[in-house]
Amino acid sequence: MDLTPQGVESLKVGFEVLYRTGFERVTPWWQRIAGSYSSGSKTKRFGLPARLNPLREWIGDRQVDALVRYTTDIKAKKWEKTVGVDVEAVEDDEFDLYQPGFEQLGAEVADHPNILVLDLLRNGTSAVKYKTYDGKAFWHATHLINAKKPDAAGNRYSNYRSSSFALTSANFETIRAEMRARLADNGRPMNLGTKLILQVPPQLEATGKRILMNDYVAAASGTATESNPNKGTAELLVTNDLAVDATTWYVWETGFIVMPCAYVTRVPPRFALLANPSDFPNWTKDEIQFGVRERDNVGPLLPQLGYKCV
Repeated sequence: MDLTPQGVESLKVGFEVLYRTGFERVTPWWQRIAGSYSSGSKTKRFGLPARLNPLREWIGDRQVDALVRYTTDIKAKKWEKTVGVDVEAVEDDEFDLYQPGFEQLGAEVADHPNILVLDLLRNGTSAVKYKTYDGKAFWHATHLINAKKPDAAGNRYSNYRSSSFALTSANFETIRAEMRARLADNGRPMNLGTKLILQVPPQLEATGKRILMNDYVAAASGTATESNPNKGTAELLVTNDLAVDATTWYVWETGFIVMPCAYVTRVPPRFALLANPSDFPNWTKDEIQFGVRERDNVGPLLPQLGYKCV
Protein backbone atom coordinates (compact mmCIF):
# COMPACT_ATOMS: atom_id res chain seq x y z
CA MET A 1 0.00 0.00 0.00
CA ASP A 2 1.33 3.42 -0.91
CA LEU A 3 1.58 5.79 2.06
CA THR A 4 -0.22 8.68 0.46
CA PRO A 5 -2.54 10.84 2.59
CA GLN A 6 -5.50 9.13 0.92
CA GLY A 7 -4.01 5.70 1.62
CA VAL A 8 -3.41 6.43 5.28
CA GLU A 9 -6.92 7.80 5.67
CA SER A 10 -8.43 4.67 4.11
CA LEU A 11 -6.28 2.60 6.45
CA LYS A 12 -7.80 4.48 9.37
CA VAL A 13 -11.31 3.78 8.10
CA GLY A 14 -10.58 0.06 7.81
CA PHE A 15 -9.05 -0.20 11.25
CA GLU A 16 -11.97 1.72 12.76
CA VAL A 17 -14.37 -0.89 11.37
CA LEU A 18 -12.39 -3.56 13.23
CA TYR A 19 -12.40 -1.39 16.35
CA ARG A 20 -16.20 -1.07 16.16
CA THR A 21 -16.57 -4.82 15.72
CA GLY A 22 -14.65 -5.45 18.93
CA PHE A 23 -16.51 -2.70 20.77
CA GLU A 24 -19.91 -4.20 19.97
CA ARG A 25 -18.83 -7.66 21.11
CA VAL A 26 -18.67 -6.65 24.79
CA THR A 27 -21.68 -7.13 27.06
CA PRO A 28 -21.76 -4.16 29.51
CA TRP A 29 -22.81 -5.59 32.90
CA TRP A 30 -22.26 -2.21 34.60
CA GLN A 31 -25.60 -0.94 33.26
CA ARG A 32 -27.41 -3.35 35.57
CA ILE A 33 -26.28 -1.50 38.71
CA ALA A 34 -25.17 1.98 37.60
CA GLY A 35 -27.03 4.82 35.94
CA SER A 36 -25.61 6.44 32.80
CA TYR A 37 -25.35 10.22 32.64
CA SER A 38 -23.75 12.78 30.35
CA SER A 39 -22.12 15.92 31.67
CA GLY A 40 -21.54 19.35 30.16
CA SER A 41 -18.72 20.22 32.56
CA LYS A 42 -15.78 18.61 34.32
CA THR A 43 -17.84 17.89 37.45
CA LYS A 44 -21.35 16.49 37.49
CA ARG A 45 -23.40 17.38 40.58
CA PHE A 46 -26.23 15.10 41.61
CA GLY A 47 -29.15 16.10 43.80
CA LEU A 48 -30.03 13.01 45.79
CA PRO A 49 -33.76 12.42 46.24
CA ALA A 50 -35.16 12.65 49.75
CA ARG A 51 -38.21 10.74 50.95
CA LEU A 52 -40.92 13.37 51.18
CA ASN A 53 -43.30 13.58 54.11
CA PRO A 54 -46.84 12.37 53.35
CA LEU A 55 -49.53 14.78 52.22
CA ARG A 56 -50.98 16.75 55.11
CA GLU A 57 -54.32 18.35 55.69
CA TRP A 58 -53.99 21.97 54.65
CA ILE A 59 -54.31 23.96 57.84
CA GLY A 60 -52.63 27.35 57.96
CA ASP A 61 -49.76 28.10 55.60
CA ARG A 62 -48.19 25.55 53.28
CA GLN A 63 -45.24 23.61 54.68
CA VAL A 64 -42.48 23.25 52.11
CA ASP A 65 -40.43 20.05 51.80
CA ALA A 66 -36.94 20.21 50.29
CA LEU A 67 -36.68 18.16 47.11
CA VAL A 68 -32.88 17.96 47.46
CA ARG A 69 -31.37 17.48 50.90
CA TYR A 70 -27.96 16.17 49.83
CA THR A 71 -25.65 16.47 46.84
CA THR A 72 -22.67 14.52 45.57
CA ASP A 73 -20.16 15.30 42.83
CA ILE A 74 -18.48 13.04 40.27
CA LYS A 75 -15.44 14.51 38.54
CA ALA A 76 -14.48 13.30 35.07
CA LYS A 77 -11.03 11.80 34.50
CA LYS A 78 -9.15 11.66 31.20
CA TRP A 79 -8.25 8.28 29.70
CA GLU A 80 -6.32 7.17 26.62
CA LYS A 81 -5.08 4.11 24.78
CA THR A 82 -2.55 4.35 21.94
CA VAL A 83 -1.39 1.66 19.52
CA GLY A 84 1.18 1.67 16.73
CA VAL A 85 1.20 0.06 13.28
CA ASP A 86 4.57 -0.63 11.65
CA VAL A 87 4.96 1.33 8.41
CA GLU A 88 6.74 -1.54 6.67
CA ALA A 89 3.77 -3.82 7.43
CA VAL A 90 1.50 -1.27 5.76
CA GLU A 91 3.78 -0.95 2.74
CA ASP A 92 3.77 -4.75 2.43
CA ASP A 93 -0.03 -4.99 2.82
CA GLU A 94 0.23 -7.12 5.98
CA PHE A 95 -3.00 -5.76 7.39
CA ASP A 96 -4.18 -9.10 8.76
CA LEU A 97 -1.47 -8.87 11.42
CA TYR A 98 -3.43 -6.08 13.09
CA GLN A 99 -7.02 -7.28 12.77
CA PRO A 100 -7.17 -9.03 16.20
CA GLY A 101 -5.38 -6.12 17.85
CA PHE A 102 -7.82 -3.46 16.66
CA GLU A 103 -10.79 -5.62 17.61
CA GLN A 104 -9.23 -6.05 21.04
CA LEU A 105 -8.77 -2.28 21.28
CA GLY A 106 -12.49 -1.82 20.69
CA ALA A 107 -13.31 -4.46 23.29
CA GLU A 108 -11.08 -2.79 25.87
CA VAL A 109 -12.73 0.58 25.30
CA ALA A 110 -16.21 -0.96 25.61
CA ASP A 111 -15.10 -2.73 28.80
CA HIS A 112 -13.79 0.48 30.36
CA PRO A 113 -17.03 1.36 32.24
CA ASN A 114 -17.13 -2.22 33.59
CA ILE A 115 -13.62 -1.72 34.97
CA LEU A 116 -14.55 1.61 36.57
CA VAL A 117 -17.62 0.14 38.28
CA LEU A 118 -15.59 -2.91 39.31
CA ASP A 119 -13.12 -0.64 41.08
CA LEU A 120 -15.95 0.92 43.08
CA LEU A 121 -17.15 -2.56 44.06
CA ARG A 122 -13.72 -3.78 45.11
CA ASN A 123 -12.31 -0.56 46.60
CA GLY A 124 -15.44 1.21 47.79
CA THR A 125 -14.20 1.00 51.38
CA SER A 126 -11.90 3.96 50.60
CA ALA A 127 -13.39 7.32 51.52
CA VAL A 128 -10.56 8.96 49.60
CA LYS A 129 -11.75 7.47 46.31
CA TYR A 130 -15.45 6.89 46.96
CA LYS A 131 -16.83 9.24 49.58
CA THR A 132 -20.62 9.39 49.82
CA TYR A 133 -22.85 12.31 50.79
CA ASP A 134 -22.65 11.40 54.50
CA GLY A 135 -18.85 11.69 54.46
CA LYS A 136 -18.19 7.97 54.68
CA ALA A 137 -16.86 5.45 52.17
CA PHE A 138 -19.42 3.77 49.93
CA TRP A 139 -19.00 0.47 51.80
CA HIS A 140 -19.22 1.23 55.52
CA ALA A 141 -20.66 -0.35 58.66
CA THR A 142 -21.85 2.93 60.21
CA HIS A 143 -23.51 5.02 57.52
CA LEU A 144 -25.76 7.84 58.70
CA ILE A 145 -29.52 7.61 58.19
CA ASN A 146 -29.77 11.38 58.62
CA ALA A 147 -26.48 13.00 57.63
CA LYS A 148 -27.62 16.33 59.09
CA LYS A 149 -27.90 14.79 62.57
CA PRO A 150 -24.72 12.73 62.90
CA ASP A 151 -24.96 12.40 66.68
CA ALA A 152 -28.60 11.32 66.89
CA ALA A 153 -29.30 8.02 68.63
CA GLY A 154 -30.01 5.09 66.32
CA ASN A 155 -28.85 7.10 63.32
CA ARG A 156 -26.80 4.30 61.74
CA TYR A 157 -27.06 1.53 59.18
CA SER A 158 -24.57 -0.82 57.57
CA ASN A 159 -24.09 -1.85 53.95
CA TYR A 160 -20.90 -3.84 54.53
CA ARG A 161 -20.16 -7.22 56.13
CA SER A 162 -16.39 -7.29 56.18
CA SER A 163 -15.71 -10.95 57.00
CA SER A 164 -17.13 -14.44 57.55
CA PHE A 165 -20.48 -13.82 55.85
CA ALA A 166 -20.68 -16.48 53.16
CA LEU A 167 -23.44 -16.64 50.57
CA THR A 168 -26.12 -18.88 52.06
CA SER A 169 -29.89 -18.78 51.98
CA ALA A 170 -30.01 -17.57 55.59
CA ASN A 171 -27.44 -14.82 55.00
CA PHE A 172 -29.17 -13.67 51.82
CA GLU A 173 -32.45 -13.48 53.74
CA THR A 174 -30.73 -11.38 56.42
CA ILE A 175 -29.34 -8.87 53.91
CA ARG A 176 -32.60 -8.68 51.99
CA ALA A 177 -34.51 -7.99 55.21
CA GLU A 178 -32.02 -5.28 56.23
CA MET A 179 -32.35 -3.53 52.89
CA ARG A 180 -36.15 -3.68 52.94
CA ALA A 181 -36.07 -2.07 56.41
CA ARG A 182 -33.92 0.88 55.27
CA LEU A 183 -35.18 4.25 56.50
CA ALA A 184 -34.97 7.63 54.78
CA ASP A 185 -33.61 10.57 56.75
CA ASN A 186 -37.13 11.56 57.85
CA GLY A 187 -37.68 8.16 59.42
CA ARG A 188 -39.99 6.83 56.70
CA PRO A 189 -39.26 3.49 54.97
CA MET A 190 -37.46 3.79 51.63
CA ASN A 191 -39.57 0.89 50.30
CA LEU A 192 -36.60 -0.99 48.90
CA GLY A 193 -36.58 -4.59 47.75
CA THR A 194 -38.75 -4.11 44.67
CA LYS A 195 -36.01 -4.95 42.13
CA LEU A 196 -33.07 -6.65 43.79
CA ILE A 197 -30.00 -8.05 42.06
CA LEU A 198 -27.72 -10.64 43.64
CA GLN A 199 -24.32 -10.17 42.03
CA VAL A 200 -21.77 -12.96 42.40
CA PRO A 201 -18.45 -14.12 40.96
CA PRO A 202 -18.53 -17.24 38.77
CA GLN A 203 -17.43 -19.37 41.73
CA LEU A 204 -20.77 -18.61 43.45
CA GLU A 205 -23.02 -19.03 40.42
CA ALA A 206 -24.35 -22.43 41.47
CA THR A 207 -25.00 -21.20 45.01
CA GLY A 208 -26.86 -18.16 43.71
CA LYS A 209 -29.01 -20.31 41.43
CA ARG A 210 -29.94 -22.63 44.28
CA ILE A 211 -30.96 -19.69 46.47
CA LEU A 212 -33.00 -17.85 43.83
CA MET A 213 -34.21 -20.51 41.41
CA ASN A 214 -34.80 -23.81 43.21
CA ASP A 215 -38.46 -24.65 43.77
CA TYR A 216 -37.72 -26.49 47.01
CA VAL A 217 -35.10 -26.38 49.75
CA ALA A 218 -34.31 -28.62 52.69
CA ALA A 219 -36.63 -28.04 55.64
CA ALA A 220 -35.22 -26.93 58.97
CA SER A 221 -35.69 -30.46 60.30
CA GLY A 222 -33.44 -31.81 57.56
CA THR A 223 -35.80 -34.70 56.88
CA ALA A 224 -38.03 -33.12 54.22
CA THR A 225 -38.26 -30.28 51.73
CA GLU A 226 -40.32 -27.12 51.69
CA SER A 227 -41.06 -24.36 49.20
CA ASN A 228 -38.11 -22.05 48.61
CA PRO A 229 -39.00 -18.67 50.19
CA ASN A 230 -36.22 -16.91 48.25
CA LYS A 231 -37.23 -18.05 44.78
CA GLY A 232 -37.62 -15.05 42.49
CA THR A 233 -36.81 -12.48 45.19
CA ALA A 234 -33.81 -11.19 43.20
CA GLU A 235 -32.18 -11.45 39.78
CA LEU A 236 -28.88 -13.28 39.58
CA LEU A 237 -25.99 -11.39 37.95
CA VAL A 238 -22.86 -13.50 37.47
CA THR A 239 -19.84 -11.29 36.79
CA ASN A 240 -16.58 -12.84 35.59
CA ASP A 241 -14.69 -9.69 36.56
CA LEU A 242 -15.39 -10.54 40.22
CA ALA A 243 -13.55 -13.87 40.04
CA VAL A 244 -10.58 -12.37 41.89
CA ASP A 245 -12.80 -12.18 45.01
CA ALA A 246 -14.22 -15.67 44.94
CA THR A 247 -16.36 -15.47 48.10
CA THR A 248 -17.56 -11.84 47.90
CA TRP A 249 -21.17 -11.14 46.92
CA TYR A 250 -23.36 -8.08 46.52
CA VAL A 251 -27.05 -7.22 46.74
CA TRP A 252 -28.34 -4.19 44.85
CA GLU A 253 -31.66 -2.34 44.73
CA THR A 254 -32.15 -1.20 41.13
CA GLY A 255 -35.81 -0.17 41.23
CA PHE A 256 -35.36 3.07 43.17
CA ILE A 257 -35.56 6.58 41.71
CA VAL A 258 -31.80 6.52 41.09
CA MET A 259 -29.30 3.69 40.76
CA PRO A 260 -26.75 2.88 43.47
CA CYS A 261 -23.90 4.49 41.50
CA ALA A 262 -23.38 6.54 38.35
CA TYR A 263 -21.25 6.37 35.22
CA VAL A 264 -20.74 9.92 33.96
CA THR A 265 -19.51 10.70 30.44
CA ARG A 266 -18.02 14.09 29.67
CA VAL A 267 -16.46 13.13 26.32
CA PRO A 268 -17.31 9.71 24.81
CA PRO A 269 -14.51 7.53 23.37
CA ARG A 270 -13.26 8.60 19.96
CA PHE A 271 -11.05 6.58 17.63
CA ALA A 272 -8.49 8.72 15.84
CA LEU A 273 -5.40 8.71 13.63
CA LEU A 274 -2.80 10.52 15.73
CA ALA A 275 -1.10 12.42 12.93
CA ASN A 276 -1.88 14.33 9.80
CA PRO A 277 -1.46 11.88 6.88
CA SER A 278 0.23 14.56 4.79
CA ASP A 279 2.98 14.89 7.41
CA PHE A 280 4.20 11.29 6.96
CA PRO A 281 7.71 12.21 5.74
CA ASN A 282 8.28 14.15 8.97
CA TRP A 283 7.16 11.42 11.41
CA THR A 284 9.87 10.70 13.98
CA LYS A 285 8.99 6.99 14.27
CA ASP A 286 8.47 4.54 11.46
CA GLU A 287 4.96 3.70 12.66
CA ILE A 288 1.44 4.98 12.31
CA GLN A 289 -0.25 5.63 15.63
CA PHE A 290 -3.94 5.33 16.39
CA GLY A 291 -5.61 6.06 19.66
CA VAL A 292 -8.71 6.52 21.73
CA ARG A 293 -9.40 9.35 24.14
CA GLU A 294 -12.31 9.80 26.52
CA ARG A 295 -13.33 11.63 29.70
CA ASP A 296 -15.56 9.88 32.17
CA ASN A 297 -15.73 8.45 35.68
CA VAL A 298 -17.81 6.45 38.13
CA GLY A 299 -18.96 7.44 41.60
CA PRO A 300 -21.44 6.46 44.31
CA LEU A 301 -24.93 7.90 44.65
CA LEU A 302 -26.96 6.22 47.42
CA PRO A 303 -25.14 3.67 49.62
CA GLN A 304 -28.52 2.49 50.94
CA LEU A 305 -29.03 0.74 47.60
CA GLY A 306 -26.12 -1.69 47.88
CA TYR A 307 -24.70 -4.27 50.26
CA LYS A 308 -21.30 -5.96 50.12
CA CYS A 309 -20.63 -9.23 51.93
CA VAL A 310 -17.24 -10.88 52.31
